[in-house]
Amino acid sequence: VNIADGVFSGLDSENFTIYCYFDSAAYHYAVDNGYNYVIINTADYTALNSAVKLADNLDRSLFTSSSLFVLDSALSKIDYTLGPDDQDIIDNLVIEINNALSSLEYLPADYTKVNEAVDNAKNIDKSLYTYESQLALYKVLSNINYNYNITNQSVVDAYVAEINSAISSLNYVLADYSKVNEAIEKANSVDKSLCSEEYL
Repeated sequence: VNIADGVFSGLDSENFTIYCYFDSAAYHYAVDNGYNYVIINTADYTALNSAVKLADNLDRSLFTSSSLFVLDSALSKIDYTLGPDDQDIIDNLVIEINNALSSLEYLPADYTKVNEAVDNAKNIDKSLYTYESQLALYKVLSNINYNYNITNQSVVDAYVAEINSAISSLNYVLADYSKVNEAIEKANSVDKSLCSEEYL
């Protein structure tokens, strides 16, 4: 019956009884308008409603599509017209939904920027930097954990800053002045008395 159409208007509230489910639109109409009503006996949906509420409050963007599919399949089986004799069906469905909830799989964290930073680190010209500073960079790279899921994205993002910091902290190897020093020594050993002033 469509309560919104006012089909009960004009009926004798003392001689008319509305059969309805508890907390339904018909139930509230009967209570608000003084009609007699009889609650239709239904199964206990308390646990099921709690499970559904948990599912509704999920941030679905955090989970894999395959695990969400299992949950949605369980939720699609809900039938709110079941009676007390079907309580076992409802109870089993509650178990199925809760199992699907507990089996939800988080998406992996996004390592795109980490991989870019690692590539930059691997492409440096190692001959230009000191062993000690390269060792510090190597330690940062070796400490990367590639098993984080999306809930640890902030930890993964921090790796990028650590890698870039280690790269920018690399110390150049000092230039080789041995040839220059040899040339200076050779120049100093020249007997200047044999040279004209224009070459001194």
